[in-house]
Amino acid sequence: MSLSRVCPACGDDEIWRVHRRRALERFISVFGFLPFACGRCRRRFYLNQYGFMAISSALLLWLLSAIVLGGLGWHLLDNSAR
Repeated sequence: MSLSRVCPACGDDEIWRVHRRRALERFISVFGFLPFACGRCRRRFYLNQYGFMAISSALLLWLLSAIVLGGLGWHLLDNSAR
């Protein structure tokens, strides 16, 4: 499968790999999502290193927060039952 190297926001093919800025970006890179930026609209987004998925930073942040909050809620409910 080829790597889709276009910006998901504007469709431009002038994108480049950028440095990770925060701990969250370092964490998600463990799962293969690397940060890229568009040369035209300057939007940051993440491509999976295997090339089959592009995901925007807002969607990724929402997904990770849902996982963390869901785990926290489960933990609190489990402790209140004891």
